[in-house]
Amino acid sequence: MHNETLRPETMSDALNDFTPTVKGAPRSHAPGTLIDKYGRRITYVRLSITDRCDFRCTYCMAEEMTFLPRHEVMSLEECLQLATVFVSLGVNKLRITGGEPLVRKEAMWLIERLGALPGLDNLVITTNGSQLDRFAPALRDAGVKRINISLDTLRADLGLDKPLPQQYLIWLGKLVQGDWGASILTGRPVLQDVLVELQ
Repeated sequence: MHNETLRPETMSDALNDFTPTVKGAPRSHAPGTLIDKYGRRITYVRLSITDRCDFRCTYCMAEEMTFLPRHEVMSLEECLQLATVFVSLGVNKLRITGGEPLVRKEAMWLIERLGALPGLDNLVITTNGSQLDRFAPALRDAGVKRINISLDTLRADLGLDKPLPQQYLIWLGKLVQGDWGASILTGRPVLQDVLVELQ
């Protein structure tokens, strides 16, 4: 199994001069606004900051993975620069993803700076939740508005080729009981603040 990232050398030459065709009635947008090929304003971007993860969910990663070489992964400074450009083009919602974004070294450095970008109204993170006991307060302080937690299942014995790690089961138990520390995001019970996506 290997990372499926698009690489410039694998792109067709026909895409070099690609210009999207806008269908339907023309829409007026301010100059410098990011729009899609249908003329719709783009306000939401997902930014993957790593292909690494601390889990090996069978639908996503094999036990033996080939990851991108470090020199091919954008630096955190490049991620910040890219996000800044997107926000300057009208993006006001940014979702940080991975892999598992919180296993990226110095990920909080980036998240803190993203949360301070003028014009970015909604900073969101998608995570497997394994690192939230360490990072929830810092995420809140950095301006993260919402956390999506992707789980394979709420039962360790369903749909997995091996049991969930013990640490994850302890964390999951706290989440389901509603007494886990992520409630500090808004001071309300955790299940009102964390969107659990059952996959």
